[in-house]
Amino acid sequence: GVMIAALLAGAGLEWVALTYLLSELAMGVLNWAAAKRLCPELHFRARLVTRAALWEVLGFGGKTVLQSLSRMGLYQTSGLIVTYFLGPAWLAVYSRQRALTQFVYKMMSIYGNVFTPEASALEAAGDREGLRALVVKSSRFGFAIALPFVVTFSLGGGAVLRLWMGEDYQSQTVLAILMLGHLMTFAQRGTFNILIGMNRHGASSVGERASSAGSIVLGVLFVPVLKGGLVGAALAVG
Repeated sequence: GVMIAALLAGAGLEWVALTYLLSELAMGVLNWAAAKRLCPELHFRARLVTRAALWEVLGFGGKTVLQSLSRMGLYQTSGLIVTYFLGPAWLAVYSRQRALTQFVYKMMSIYGNVFTPEASALEAAGDREGLRALVVKSSRFGFAIALPFVVTFSLGGGAVLRLWMGEDYQSQTVLAILMLGHLMTFAQRGTFNILIGMNRHGASSVGERASSAGSIVLGVLFVPVLKGGLVGAALAVG
């Protein structure tokens, strides 16, 4: 809201960037205050930082970052493949279909974050049955949330793109392939966050990395070699 007000007031990009920085800093302070209120025994001391703790944090965070970088690298590399072999004009079309897919992915990632603390609590309590039930519940509700979006965008996403970007930026076939190919990824996002809560998401992150590498190879095969165009790029990513 503040950014929109700044733009309407005629502010430049520098002021918009400053507004974003200040909002992120304020959010961090509010999160810290909320954590202190909910957990009064929480303390921040330099002497509490140990090598063992640092390695534990790096190990945990590294597995999470690997998954995120793999997904981001796949999306960006697919765009480079389209640009190099088809041209920048086709990238503009492809990017709009990919943007809608990423929108649903981000939404499902927010949904999945809910399960991380609950999984941690169940793991600490040794409640295996509770964890199994949580996996089933997260998958069931994840599929129920993701499926309407996938069906809607697969069948009518072209109308959304016409309203958003114009007639020249829609490709219903490409959008449908991306959405259908991501359906299980969307639905199982909660499962990955449960693994994060258990600190057992390393194998899944490595698998994501291998899958992304395979998709990039398929993209090089489908787009220039088999002349699949944007459909080939979508098939490789989906």
